[in-house]
Amino acid sequence: MRRPTSHRLHLWIGLAVVVGAATGAVVALLHWFVEDVIWGPLSVMDSRWVVLLPLLGLALVAFAIRLTPSRSTETTEAYIETFHDPQQRLKLSEVPLRLLASVATIAFGGSLGLEGPSIYVGSAFGDTAERRFPTLLLAEHQQVLLVAGAAAGVSAIFKAPLTGIVFALEVPYRDDLARRALIPAVFASAASYLVFAAFQGTRPFFPVASEALNYRDLVASILVGVAAGVVARIFVAFMRMVGRWEHRMKTWLRVVVGGTALITIGLISLWLYHAPLALGPGYHGMTLAAEGQLALGSLLALLVLKVLATAITAGSGGVGGLFFPSAMIGAVVGAIIGTMIHGPASLFAVVGIASFLSGAYNVPLAGSTFVAETTGTPGYIIPGLLAAAIAYLVSGRDSLSAHQRARM
Repeated sequence: MRRPTSHRLHLWIGLAVVVGAATGAVVALLHWFVEDVIWGPLSVMDSRWVVLLPLLGLALVAFAIRLTPSRSTETTEAYIETFHDPQQRLKLSEVPLRLLASVATIAFGGSLGLEGPSIYVGSAFGDTAERRFPTLLLAEHQQVLLVAGAAAGVSAIFKAPLTGIVFALEVPYRDDLARRALIPAVFASAASYLVFAAFQGTRPFFPVASEALNYRDLVASILVGVAAGVVARIFVAFMRMVGRWEHRMKTWLRVVVGGTALITIGLISLWLYHAPLALGPGYHGMTLAAEGQLALGSLLALLVLKVLATAITAGSGGVGGLFFPSAMIGAVVGAIIGTMIHGPASLFAVVGIASFLSGAYNVPLAGSTFVAETTGTPGYIIPGLLAAAIAYLVSGRDSLSAHQRARM
């Protein structure tokens, strides 16, 4: 394989910086609008009408997606599919409507994450840059800016540049990395983080209190990895089943059935927790789990409700990512184990996040770097890596991504 010349690499880096900066700016606007203007304020209101919003959101999504030429609701999956198929294109013309659909889903309580549209925006910018300047890329170096854009999207939304790089390189394959895109991904991720941080600050995305570790906690992390791997395997299978079932329905019926189910889940959440914890991306639920504020019964109920809400939102045509809902599910799984053995809540929630992401998406490295960067607790990375490796082995070869491949 030919290595890029120094001049060509410099041009790649320049384009990667532009793609990263543009992605960071768009993601900052998206985050502000969803979290600070709509769902953030609504999710803490003591009002039952808030749980009616998912039905309205799914109806708006159906309308927006009908206006796109592809009529696709994929975000992260669109990146992975385009990575493996050079004939695929991520058109900039579809970005506004895809973003509108993701806002309607997530800002109105759908159980998906903003990392999905963030990855889509970044990879669309990268794909467009590649096609505008085709002479800069050798045939064997296609997709480097596509990967760089995806890294920029994750870097911005989670304020985690290393996680952005690792996830974008790791997620296309079940057992390898897209290594050729490493250097452009580094620069795009850094540029995106700097632009996003200029608007949102540098405070960790999900700060938790760090506690001292002992050998008992390391051994218990293995148990968390096993539990997360088993739950991830069930979650992936359940997601596929709900998706097949709901996609047999007509669009209007899918919206009504899915929206009604989410309203029911929201009402149960209000009854149990006095807040719609199972709806939306799940920031509040993760915080409560990491702070040890939920009893065992409440954690078990939240696990079931969040799995149901995520599968129903995705199956009903919602637009968004599965990475962050998976992180919340992992935090709850870890908190359940921690509560049962009376361990430190923050440690087990963090280890649960790393291990569940590893099992559900086949990304053990990204899961571990995610918790180190976003929680501000790098001391938890060893138990996180241990649990992530165990979950990766237990969860099997299936993944939330239908387009993820094994390296040939």
